[in-house]
Order: sequence, then C-alpha cells, then structure tokens
Amino acid sequence: MNSTNKDLELIFRKLGLSTYDIKVYLQVVENGNTTAYEINKRAGVPSPKVYDSLKRLITRGWIKVEKGRPNMYFPADPEEVLNHERDEFNEQFNLLKLTFEENIRPLYEKRGIKEKSDVLLVRGSKNVLSGILGVIKPTKAELKIALPFLPSDTEFEPIANMINRLDEVEVKILTNKDSYNTIKKFLPNVEIRVRDTMFGGGIISDSKMIALIFSDEEKKSNTMAIVSDHPYLALIADSYFEYLWSNSSGQD
Repeated sequence: MNSTNKDLELIFRKLGLSTYDIKVYLQVVENGNTTAYEINKRAGVPSPKVYDSLKRLITRGWIKVEKGRPNMYFPADPEEVLNHERDEFNEQFNLLKLTFEENIRPLYEKRGIKEKSDVLLVRGSKNVLSGILGVIKPTKAELKIALPFLPSDTEFEPIANMINRLDEVEVKILTNKDSYNTIKKFLPNVEIRVRDTMFGGGIISDSKMIALIFSDEEKKSNTMAIVSDHPYLALIADSYFEYLWSNSSGQD
C-alpha cells in the first residue's frame, strides 16, 4: 500500500470503516464497475467479508449497485459521499450540543466540576490493555463497552475474565456484526447490540472513568488509548454511547 492509501486508510478508520471496508471501497473506486468476485481476487478479502463490506458501504452511500447476474458495483459520486457524511456528523453534533445544553451546563453551573483530573495517553497493545483493565476493575454498577473492531481471543480474554469477576454490574457491549460471536463466546450472559458505524471504541465505568481506544488492526504497535476520569470526557462518552445504543439492534 502506498503512502497516499495509508493516509486514506487512517482517515477512513476514523470514520468507522473496517480494514476490509477500506480495501473493498478502494478497489471499487480504482476499477469502476466491478463484481464481488473481482474484488475478492484483487483485494485479497475473503468472499463473505466482501459482501458484508459492500452491504455496509451501500448503506452509507459510498457504493452503488446495479442489479444483475452478477451484480455490478461502482463508486458513488464523491460529492454525494461528502454530503451524506456531513449530514451524519451534523446530526451527531446537534445531539451532543443538546446534551451539553440540557445536562452538562446545568450540572456545571449548579455545583461546579473539579478542574484537575487525570488524562493519560498510553501507547502499545500491552499498555492499552493494562489501562482498559484499570478502568473495568473498580466498576460498581454499570459498564459500557464499544468495540467497532474485531478483537482476537488473546486480546479479549483478559478483558472478559475481568468483566466476569464483576459483582452485580450491568454490562452493555456495542460492537459490529463480525465481532459479535467472538464476544458472545466469552460473555454469553451479557447484553450485546450490533451497529455497523461507530467512531472509535471505548469503555465507560460507572459514567466516571473512561478508556477511549484507537486501534490499527494491521499494526498493533499503533494501538493507543486515552484513559481519564475527567467528568466532561466521561459525560460526552456516556451520552454518545447511549445515543448509539438506542439506535442499535440485538443479534439473532
């Protein structure tokens, strides 16, 4: 992958696209009208994942399809894609603005919020895992987790073990379709909902402590997280999670 594509991948991942989504999209853009079979061969993406990515990209308005035998896929006009993403961003920003005005501002003005809070940036998979476990361990009532990427068994097992040791804690996990079975294997009794589009992952403990995760699926050394007990960050993360949760579905 050249440097231009690497820059595109970084931007697309921030928009919630998976590695497979990015490879499929770039193949469609580069080759124009193409079939799922051709994408599979050129991008090296497993056939089932090709169809999953095409479905997500069509839903987001990035790719269009001409029905036939076989179906032909072609990129949407970039202006259409930008307009769609702008509208999506504006909707989420307006929700955030409303949350601040109705919930955070009254809280700030009535009782004030401490200014000094810890905001820690950690890098590398091992350090990020340690930070995540540090957020989960003290949870007393409610744990909320958003995982927009597929965790490996090795990465997720210690997190699941920590969650299973929590006593009388309500756990909500929001993830994508590809990750559902892996998570359910380790946490069969936890409520899990599915959503295709999320902007980053994170963990929220009792609406007070957070770990915001930024992961590169192909380069684990690039994994980073922000771990913090800052009230503003926690309130923003909590509000955004609840918005995503209310607009997500369970998995059959």
